[in-house]
Formats: sequence, structure tokens, C-alpha cells
Amino acid sequence: MLPDTLVSSVHYAEFTAYYRQILADTLLRDRLNMYTADLIHSPVLAQFPKAIMQSDIMDALRSVWGEKMKTLKKANKRDSEQMKALFTQVFMETAYALLFFSSLPEYKWWDMSIMDARWKEISKFLKKNQQKGGLASLLSSDSLHEPFNIAEVSFDLLSTNCTT
Repeated sequence: MLPDTLVSSVHYAEFTAYYRQILADTLLRDRLNMYTADLIHSPVLAQFPKAIMQSDIMDALRSVWGEKMKTLKKANKRDSEQMKALFTQVFMETAYALLFFSSLPEYKWWDMSIMDARWKEISKFLKKNQQKGGLASLLSSDSLHEPFNIAEVSFDLLSTNCTT
């Protein structure tokens, strides 16, 4: 579940660390029964493995994270619980929303025209988020998202992201 070795961009190491901390907290501290494999309600745990496979979404997350970190006080940066909560908030406002943004073309890293089109959509989304705020831009009528599916917010211990 939590491998010793991870292969990823060094730019995403901090996010991966927060993901692992949230996963460990959820599995070891927050569950009522350690011996069940019931679905766990956690959009971050369910969608982070998908987001990290898409570098442009992770770059958008990194951009928003950098802006949030500039406004955070040093004392707050040392509080691990507050940092995990901030990571969850930023992830939900950016990466989660972008994963289900219907006008975003399918991720194909080898096709530069698609990647350019994706980045234009992501840039528009980030500007809208910055101007209106995360929730307002998500609820805006000009932002279309894919229909809701329970799998978006359910972390399955038996999924392919967990069993390797």
C-alpha cells in the first residue's frame, strides 16, 4: 500500500508525502474497523493517483500551492495537520476539479497540440479560480464538469492503485 520506492518528478515529492500521510492517517487512525476493506470516503485518496499521472494537472496544483504557501505564516507551515488540510483544500480546488472538467481534452503526453489545448483550458480555469474563488468558479454555469460518479470520492483498498 505504501511502497518504499516511488518514481516521480521531484517537483511532486511534497504532494506525494502529504498523500502518503493522509493515506496512513486514514488507514491507521480514522477507520472504525481495521479489518474491513470497505470503501473510504476520500476524494483526495481516490483521485491523487490519477492526478499524478497527468503532469499538466500537477503543474497547476503546484502553481496554486506556491501561491498559498506565500501567504502562509511560518508557524502554520510547521503544523502538519494544518498543512495536510491545506493540501486537501488546494487539491480539491485544482486537481480534483480539473480531472472532471469536461472541456479538458484527454491526456496524451505525446501529442503536443492536445497538450497545448489542455494547458490553455487549465490556464483559463486557474485565472477564473483566482478571480472568483474556487467554489464560485466550480459552480459557475460556464464551467462544465463530467457527471458525478461515486468512484470519484471513494477510495477502494482493493483497487489497482492499491494492489501491486
